[in-house]
Amino acid sequence: NTVSLRTIGRAVQTGHSSIERPLTVAVPARGIHRDVIVPIGVTLGEVLEQLGCLPCPGEALVAGGLMMGVPATPETPVHKGTTSVVVVPAAGLRGRERSCVRCGACFDACPLGLHPILLTEALAKPPYSAATRAQMAECFLCGCCDAVCPASIPLAQRLREGKNACA
Repeated sequence: NTVSLRTIGRAVQTGHSSIERPLTVAVPARGIHRDVIVPIGVTLGEVLEQLGCLPCPGEALVAGGLMMGVPATPETPVHKGTTSVVVVPAAGLRGRERSCVRCGACFDACPLGLHPILLTEALAKPPYSAATRAQMAECFLCGCCDAVCPASIPLAQRLREGKNACA
C-alpha cells in the first residue's frame, strides 16, 4: 500500500526506519475531518488535543474506523496499524439491538459468501464444529455484515470474539 511504499522510500533515502504514521481524524458531529502525519507512540488524546477536538462527555473514540475499528481511549498509543480515529457519540451509531429477522442482508454483504448471523449463533454454542472453525478462519472481519444489519446486531464484534475463541 502507499504507506508501506512511503516508509520504504524514506528508509532507502534517509536510512531511517518508520517513525511516523499517516492518520485520519474525524469528528463528524463537529464537521472535522483531517489527515495528519503523527509520530508512532503518541497517544490519540495528544493528537486530538493538537487538533483542538478532544472528545466531550458523551463521546467515545474508535481507532481504525467505523467498519473495523475498536473502542479506544485518549491514552491509546498510535502504532503501525492505526489508520484513523473517529470521535462518535458514546451511545454509538447503532440503534438498540433487536432479534434477527433473517433478511439475509449480512449474507449478501459478505464478500466471502459466509452467513454471519448463523456463524454468530454457532459461536454461542461451543464446542465448535469443523465447519464453524473453517468459516471463522476464512472471515477477515471486514465488518460489512455489521454495517448492513437492520436489527443492529453487533456481528463484527461477535465474529471478532469468535475468531479469538476458535484460534
